[in-house]
Amino acid sequence: MNLEKLVIYLFSFWMILSCSSNKTNTNELIGKKFTAKTENRRLEIKIIDTEDLEITNEFFCTNIDEKYRKIVFKKKYHRIQNSIILTDSIFNFNLPYFNNSNCLFLSEKYRSTKDRKIFDGRTMNSNQEELYSIWNIDTLKIIENKLIYLKKLKRGSKGYLFE
Repeated sequence: MNLEKLVIYLFSFWMILSCSSNKTNTNELIGKKFTAKTENRRLEIKIIDTEDLEITNEFFCTNIDEKYRKIVFKKKYHRIQNSIILTDSIFNFNLPYFNNSNCLFLSEKYRSTKDRKIFDGRTMNSNQEELYSIWNIDTLKIIENKLIYLKKLKRGSKGYLFE
C-alpha cells in the first residue's frame, strides 16, 4: 500500500465516520461523472440514468495492449438511501502481464512476488486475484456529493474516493 492509497483510505474512513449522510436525489446524479485518479490510473463512474452506470478503468502506462488501456463496464444499480448498490456487480477481469511497461504493478515479477514489505514494515503475502484484477465494486456510499467505495478484506481494506 503506497502513501497515496493510505491517504485515500484514511480520508474515506473519516468521511464515513464523521459526515452525516445527506439525502441526494437520484435525478441529481444522472449524467454526473465521479473520478478517482492516480499517476498511473483513472477510475471513473458515470451515472447514465436511474438504473444504469458505467465504470471506466484507464491506465496511463506505456507498452500495454490498447484493448487493456481503457476498459468500460456497464452495470445496473439501484439506490437505497445514500447508497448505490450494483445489482450485477459480480465481474472478474484479470489483466495479463505487461513486463515492459512503466507501471511496475503490471509486471510478472511484481505480481508473482511471494512476500512484499509494506510501508510500515509489515510483510504482505501477495494475492494475485486481489492485487491484480479490477476490483469488484458492489456498493458506493454518497457523502457530500462524492462517491466512496470502501471494502474490508481479510487483512486490511481497499477503497476509492470518487470526486
